[in-house]
Amino acid sequence: MQGQTISLPSVLSGASNSFLFTLIAPIPLCAALTESLDSRMSPPEASGLRNISLLDAGLSLLSAGIAAASALGMSVALDAPSVSAVGRNVAFLIGLTLLSRSVVGRPAAMVPVAWIFCVVFFGYKNSQQSYFWAILPEGSNDPYAAAAAAIALSAGLAAQIFWPPHSNETTGEAWN
Repeated sequence: MQGQTISLPSVLSGASNSFLFTLIAPIPLCAALTESLDSRMSPPEASGLRNISLLDAGLSLLSAGIAAASALGMSVALDAPSVSAVGRNVAFLIGLTLLSRSVVGRPAAMVPVAWIFCVVFFGYKNSQQSYFWAILPEGSNDPYAAAAAAIALSAGLAAQIFWPPHSNETTGEAWN
């Protein structure tokens, strides 16, 4: 994507925002992870000896770690510092998805897309400055964004372990 941007309108500022294509990079990974977590067979998993919630949390953490390491490696290889923020953004969006998944189940797969749209259309004060809550457009060295990503991922993992999505007892499928 090499730092390519497009101009999209901001609802709040009335100006156009330069939107980096790398902001949409986390969507496929978050969608694949959510689909993997939701493709379960609840009755057999409930009767097993292994703690599936911990294994799911491990998969989520591994996915975020691989994304962060890959983004950092590509950032160095391509000499593109903005690419390293993709790893942080993946961790943030995975955390939000896991938190949402504990409440709404399968529809949580749309949370990354919804967050990105909120950031694009409502997340900028002006064409150059984003609001503090947007997180995604912040620079790769922003400590606030890194802390927000760590908190979101930690909270999402905790929610995944302690409050996994409920299942429909008759069919064994995750509720929709």
